[in-house]
Amino acid sequence: MNTEQNEHHEGQFGKPDEHSEPVDGQVDETAEQSQQSQSDSGDPLDQARREIQELKDQWTRERAEFVNYRKRTQDEMARSRVFAVMNFVKGLIPVIDNLELVLRSKSDNPEVQNFVTGVEMIRNEFLSVLSRENIKPVVEPGDAFDPNYMEALDLAEDPSATKDTVKQVYEKGWIRENDEGNPQVIRPARVQVAKAAPGANRAAAEAGAGADSHGATEPSGEQTGA
Repeated sequence: MNTEQNEHHEGQFGKPDEHSEPVDGQVDETAEQSQQSQSDSGDPLDQARREIQELKDQWTRERAEFVNYRKRTQDEMARSRVFAVMNFVKGLIPVIDNLELVLRSKSDNPEVQNFVTGVEMIRNEFLSVLSRENIKPVVEPGDAFDPNYMEALDLAEDPSATKDTVKQVYEKGWIRENDEGNPQVIRPARVQVAKAAPGANRAAAEAGAGADSHGATEPSGEQTGA
């Protein structure tokens, strides 16, 4: 009888069966696995915060990339527009040159004068449209020579010139003024440069120095006479 009761309370190999309570000192494997899983995953609130921060960082990077892409696109579109306008003006400049030739003609015939007046109006309309794109002609006789947008075809000595100046314009130049203040050359002006004769600059400088010296001694003479 005692043997049957012992077999009822003990499982196979003397271990508690599945219906028995755990004895003191025995490890509850299910509870241990649950605690281990919770420790690996961490606090759910901290994990949610980390995910939110990662999403914020990703959104910030993507927004910065989009802003840079939009800026590059805008810059490229602006450069493409300027390039297209300048190419168009290059083809238009010879037409304006021909209009300028007509305006140089002189005639007493009223019909010719009326025709020239009409051509001048057309030329002025062209210049008005180009000026709205910051495009304008450059160089007139007497302007200082600038190799950045001028091309000297020949030289002519001029004793009265103290520096290289434009004496004659063979072909008018055209530039486009940009926001940075650096003119973009569409077509360089072809000019004749008036160059000072050898020694003219030194003589002019000495004459100026002598005039200053003479002017400085006159006040002392007046004071002596007084």
